[in-house]
Amino acid sequence: MEADSLTPAVPADDVAAKPADGEAPKATDAQKQGADEPDAEPAEPPSAPPAPTHPAVADWMSWEGGIDFVAMTKEGLQTPNVVFHIGRMVHTPLGSAASGMILYQPEMDKNPVVAGFVSTDANVGAYFGPKIFVATPFEKAPATVAEIEVKFDAAEKKASARVKVGDTLFEVEMTDIGDAYLINRAPAQMTPFQQQGVEAKGGKVVFKVNGAEVAVTVPPIGLAGGPGAVWSATGVYAR
Repeated sequence: MEADSLTPAVPADDVAAKPADGEAPKATDAQKQGADEPDAEPAEPPSAPPAPTHPAVADWMSWEGGIDFVAMTKEGLQTPNVVFHIGRMVHTPLGSAASGMILYQPEMDKNPVVAGFVSTDANVGAYFGPKIFVATPFEKAPATVAEIEVKFDAAEKKASARVKVGDTLFEVEMTDIGDAYLINRAPAQMTPFQQQGVEAKGGKVVFKVNGAEVAVTVPPIGLAGGPGAVWSATGVYAR
């Protein structure tokens, strides 16, 4: 009988567990890093970034295609007697419609020709005063149904608006509109809401009432805190 037949069989698992000549035995689980330091504290996992804060919103309105300006029609006036803020489409919780705000008071010792909110939808128009302009002179301003048309020509950098309120027709043309920029304005006394949007400074403004041009002086700063005349491509008021 050959000698190899006298060698007892070794289980395969035992063979695999034996290290090769000159090779250090591998560490068992009990010998792995940290096992010989029972008092060592485990490494803390990386902390998660703080969650962003989202202020609650009670009332809001948003728009697209806004043509806005304020102006004085006479020298010596300390505040504008023309306010023209019109949006091609304005969205509210009550619905969406072309809407805005107009003040036209050519004679300061007389009542305004038009003063208040205008909209193609009566319910949407009635939302702005008590919900957006709370605690301002506009809070109780009336809302009137009006015919509204707004156009914008990007190639020519101009915008126009036509608004008919009762028997009064307002027409505005704004040219030399500048480059668009992002805004984020905090609430102020006359604008008690957060403002965000995209706007561009307007250049020349031509203002007509019932077909007759009215000379206007546009101040550097407007009602909303930006330039006195702007094309507001889109934006939101929230409070």
